[in-house]
Amino acid sequence: MIYDNLTDKELIREADGHSGLIKALSERLEMRMNPPSVFEDQAAFMKLMGLHSHGGGESQEVLFANSISTMMAAFNAAIKEGPEVDELCALLDLISVLIGYGLTRGWPMAGGWQEIMRANFAKDDPNLSELLGNNSKQMKLI
Repeated sequence: MIYDNLTDKELIREADGHSGLIKALSERLEMRMNPPSVFEDQAAFMKLMGLHSHGGGESQEVLFANSISTMMAAFNAAIKEGPEVDELCALLDLISVLIGYGLTRGWPMAGGWQEIMRANFAKDDPNLSELLGNNSKQMKLI
């Protein structure tokens, strides 16, 4: 968006009577109300790169598996050697390829994430934790 550098007030002031600016304001508000998830971002990146986000086949699975190994090695090196910004970049790269692998496999990543978070938070709730027992990960992901 070409109006990203404007504050909301500046954008509204500029948008008065200009359809392009009104569209920019509308897009900004839409993004704030419905920000894309990391899973949607990764799926969009994969599409841009010509990869499939729902069952990319064995060759794409191997591509991501190899990338995971490479990114894990980079993350381990960054932990040992620093600086901290390199650790952050390596961590986010690793998360990105892990998500890509899951999407390639056609797994319900957003639903799986919600289930993992629900189960993690349940560990702090004695009533829910007792109810779920050790089978919480086996519950339906979607």
